[in-house]
Amino acid sequence: MTTNPQAIRTSNRRRALGRTWSSKEWKVARSAFLKAHPLCILHLKMGMEREATHPHHPYVESYKAGYMDLSRCMPLCAPCHTALHHGLNLCPKCKEHYKRWDQPMCRHCFDKAHPEIVEAREVAKVQWKKKQRETRKAARERVKKRLAQKRGRSH
Repeated sequence: MTTNPQAIRTSNRRRALGRTWSSKEWKVARSAFLKAHPLCILHLKMGMEREATHPHHPYVESYKAGYMDLSRCMPLCAPCHTALHHGLNLCPKCKEHYKRWDQPMCRHCFDKAHPEIVEAREVAKVQWKKKQRETRKAARERVKKRLAQKRGRSH
């Protein structure tokens, strides 16, 4: 068991949230919220319709009164909810993959737009693997040489 105060607070908070999310009161409030707001707001901003499955509290103030107050929540689908918690959002180009907030497009769109960079990345990967093989081979040779020297001294 940990005695780190921060870890104890985190553990207690997660346990309390687990009780909240599994409560009947939460399930009823969540269901009512999702009936009133059936579509993911991030997909709607991109001009697409996707079923919302999670009410997200976007601001600390939105759940200070309690998690049951969903008046300031935003409806999200599961992938958008997870992505949002990881600092990602939908790519405006493909509207399929997720990108970091500070990037103009996702990795897939970037790779399509810049095939020369993809090619350079592949070349660097091949070179790195070759160098790694050579380094391992040299290390094996050094070990064999040391073993041979030890055998020579022991006789």
